[in-house]
Amino acid sequence: MSELEAHGSADQSGPDETDHRLERRYERLLALFPAGHRAEYGDEMLGVLLTAARPGQRFPGLRETADLVGCAVWMRLGGRGGGVADGRRAGAAAVYGLLAALAMVVFPLRDIGSELLWSWRMWGEQLAYSPGVWASLAAWSVAAAAAFTRFRAVAALAAWAGALYQVARMARAYFESPGYLVQSWWVAVFAVSAALALTARGSARGQSVLGTRRTAVVAVAAATLTVVPTAEMLLATIEPRPDGFGSSHAWGGISVDGMFGSYSVEGVISMVVDPLCVLALLACLSGMASGIRRRLAAMVMPTLAVAATVPPLFNGFLMSTVRFDPPVLLSAGEWLYLVGLPLVTFLLGALLVERAERHAYLIGLGRAAEREARLRQAEPSA
Repeated sequence: MSELEAHGSADQSGPDETDHRLERRYERLLALFPAGHRAEYGDEMLGVLLTAARPGQRFPGLRETADLVGCAVWMRLGGRGGGVADGRRAGAAAVYGLLAALAMVVFPLRDIGSELLWSWRMWGEQLAYSPGVWASLAAWSVAAAAAFTRFRAVAALAAWAGALYQVARMARAYFESPGYLVQSWWVAVFAVSAALALTARGSARGQSVLGTRRTAVVAVAAATLTVVPTAEMLLATIEPRPDGFGSSHAWGGISVDGMFGSYSVEGVISMVVDPLCVLALLACLSGMASGIRRRLAAMVMPTLAVAATVPPLFNGFLMSTVRFDPPVLLSAGEWLYLVGLPLVTFLLGALLVERAERHAYLIGLGRAAEREARLRQAEPSA
């Protein structure tokens, strides 16, 4: 009889345990939503989800999981109810959008300046660029300039134009050169993240969040990074040959051989000035409020994850696709990795930011309680 009672009690506790696990899994999904939205609607949303669950259901459904994740991402990007008034989120988006737009201007200009000077010194002629290259550079220049202003729509539209051009360029070259898409995928992710940030920044401006001194450092560092390759090429010794090949010797005693199709010279200027500019930018960001720093790290994580993992993981594909005509294209699993990695990394970063801020909030509550307790103990003695 005791065994039957034990068996009956186990059967009765089974559904409760299943419901408890399903509730915890729903809570993990709801943690993706902004804190303000969860505080106001979290209990109601959890109750609706548990009420609609099937008897004995152990995991959230695929459709409702996709709906919850999509709504959470939309709200965190500034959608209705997503806590647009959260100054830290809008401020971080403004800073990231400004810096990313500047980067999308600086790096093409570095290449263009060096290439134009190289071709002029090597062959006495100038390279020709497609109209799309200049249009993309113009779009990002407008986005970077508008990021300093309150013209949110102008900055966002210009950034999306530059990002879509990058995606369209890779799509156009995909069937002839899929390796180019793989090698440039991090640029597309970075461009899209910049456009999303400039869309979600609201009325915040990057220079207002950075402050006057940090903004000045960012401007000087961007200008310096832009002209360093051109200065290297201007000071380098170029030795052309009739066969189209040549050699270059960078200023400062460091020599880098060059040949047809290679337009860069790296010497002591690049080795000293470029790291100093990057360190100055990192120092500016490290001095910002912790809430802004966390969100900036979460925004840049997708680009860093793609840049760090795609080249080594796709090395075999890059080596094999060039040996076939027509080239080997990406499989469904490889596409899933390229598209899914930035999304998963962004959600992971958002969760880490949420956990860190919850931990900091609890620490603040504990310290406030300790101060209050000390004040109460000091009152009788006073």
